[in-house]
Amino acid sequence: MKRPIQLVALVCLAVVMAGCSSNDPVASPTIIETSSANVVAGGALSVAVVDALPTTTWDPTLAPDSTVRTLGPLVMAPLLRPAADGSAPSAGLATSVSSDAAGLNWTVAVRSGLMFADGSTLNSEDIAFGLTQGAAQQSLTGRFGADNQGSFFVSATATDPQTVVVKLRAANALLDRTVFAAPEFGCIQDNYGGTDRETYFRNPVSCGPYVADKLKKSSDELVLRRNSMYYAPTQVGPNTITVQKLSDSASAESFIADGGDVVVDPRKANPVNTAVSPSASPSASASPQPSSTKSPAPTASPTPVFPSPAGSGTGSLVNSSLPGRVSALLFRSDRPTRDNNVRIAVEASLDIAALVDSQEGAVKPTGGLVPPGWPGAVDVAIPTRDLELAKTAVSLLPKKSRKLSLLVRSGNPDALAQATLVARQAKSAGLTITVKSRSTGRYAAALASGNFQLAIVSFSPRVGLAADVTRQWAITGGQGSGWPVTDATTSYGVQLSAPAFGPAADKGSGDFVRVVLDPIQALALTARAHSALVREGALTGLVVRLDGSIPLDVVSLSGS
Repeated sequence: MKRPIQLVALVCLAVVMAGCSSNDPVASPTIIETSSANVVAGGALSVAVVDALPTTTWDPTLAPDSTVRTLGPLVMAPLLRPAADGSAPSAGLATSVSSDAAGLNWTVAVRSGLMFADGSTLNSEDIAFGLTQGAAQQSLTGRFGADNQGSFFVSATATDPQTVVVKLRAANALLDRTVFAAPEFGCIQDNYGGTDRETYFRNPVSCGPYVADKLKKSSDELVLRRNSMYYAPTQVGPNTITVQKLSDSASAESFIADGGDVVVDPRKANPVNTAVSPSASPSASASPQPSSTKSPAPTASPTPVFPSPAGSGTGSLVNSSLPGRVSALLFRSDRPTRDNNVRIAVEASLDIAALVDSQEGAVKPTGGLVPPGWPGAVDVAIPTRDLELAKTAVSLLPKKSRKLSLLVRSGNPDALAQATLVARQAKSAGLTITVKSRSTGRYAAALASGNFQLAIVSFSPRVGLAADVTRQWAITGGQGSGWPVTDATTSYGVQLSAPAFGPAADKGSGDFVRVVLDPIQALALTARAHSALVREGALTGLVVRLDGSIPLDVVSLSGS
C-alpha cells in the first residue's frame, strides 16, 4: 500500500540583529521549539540520491551535495535548525544565540546533557572546536562574513561547559543563518576525537538524530538508525532511513513505483522532461543553459510532475495555496550548485493595491512566501519583512554585483508594473535593476538560451488576486562554499503571486502558454537545489529549505 508522507511546518519568529553604536548586549532572539504533535514516529524511509553516497568522506567541503545538505545534518546536527524560508532558525543543539548591539560578539547557549553516540559528552569545547575548524576551511571561512581583508572570524571560545562566544572583527547580522544553522557546520568531537580531519570524517561520531553505518568505497547502500544518545531520542520521524545511489539505468519514477519514498537530486529539480509541442516556435528548453543556439523541441509533452491545480480553466482562478503552484516567478538563469546555492532569504513587502483592480471572489494567498521551486504549501513558510535585513544582505555583495537587468514580456502591463515595483523596492535595499521589455518570441528565445539575468515568468495568465494582497520578494544570494559572493556565484531569486488577468493577459495566451509557460514550469523547478518525489508522483508535504536541505528526520510515514 502506498504511504503518504507528511512534514512538520517549521514555524519560527524572524529576528534581525541591527548594529548600533552601543556595546550593550541585546536580547536573545526568540527560538521556538519545533512542534511534532501531528507527526507519527516510526517506520522505515527509503531514499535514493542521484549524485553519490559518502563512501569516502562526510567532510562538508568534499562530500556529495546530497550528503552535505540532507544526510550530513542527520548525523552531525547543526547548532540551530534552519527555517524553510530562511528566516530565524529554531533551537537545536543550541537553545539560543544572541549578539551584542554591535554585532561583533555572538553568544551560543549550548543545550545541557548532550552526548555523542559513543557515550562521550558533547559540550561547548566541541562546539568551539567545530566552529574554529570550519572557519579555517577556505571554502567555509567566508560564511562568517568577509571583505578584502579576509574573513570576519576572530575566534570561538568555550567560556563554560554550556557557553560559546564567537568574536568577529566586523558585524554579520545573519550569522545565525550562515553559520549556526548551516549544514556545513555540524557538530564534531573536540580535536577530531584524537585523530585528524581526514580520518575523522571517514566515520564521524554521530551527535545528530541518526547514526550512520560505516561505509566503504564499494558500498551501494547507507543505513541511518535512530541515535539513542540524541537529546530527543523519541523525536518524530522514521526509525530507519535507507539510502541508495540511484543507478544510471533507473529513474526517479521507477524508484518510487518500486516502493521508494524520496528521491534527492541536487542537479535538477524536475525528473520529468517537461517539453513544448514540436509545432511551437521558437522552441524552449526545460533546462536553461547559457547558449546562443535554441534548443530543439522534443516530439512529446509528458505529464508534468506538479499536479494541475483545480479550477485552472478559462475565467476561473488558480488557488495559489495549492502545493507546487505559483503564478509568477522571478529568477536568475544560473542553475544552483553547491557554489551558487541560495544561502539566505530576505523578504520585503510589495504593495500593488494601486496597480490592480479588485475582483470578486479573487483568491488570496494564505500567507507567507514559497521559495523558488519549493513544493510546500504557501502557508508553511513565514516571511520576514525587514528592509534593514535586506540592506545587510545586499551590503555583503560586491558593488558590481548589485546591478542587474530584469526581463519581462511586452504586452503585459501587469508584468511591467510588477517589474517596475520590484526595481523600486530593490533600489531601497541597494540593488539597481534595469527593466527590459521583449516581445513574446524574443522573450521565449532568451529564456530558452539562458540569455538573461533576471526574468519574470507568469505561470497562469488568468490568476486573479485581490488588490490589497501584499507581495513579497526575496533576495537570495551567496555560495555554499562561503561569503562574500562573486559575480560568478551570485544567485538571486524573487517570487511573486502575480495578477495577470484582463484583455492584455488573455490575448494570445494559448500560444504563450505552449511556447513559454510550459517549458518554464520545468525551468522554475530547476531554480532550487534539490528534487524530492513522494508516492503517487505528487510533490506534496515535503519541504525543501532554501539552503537545499530536506529534513528527513521529520518525515511521518503512515500505512504499510
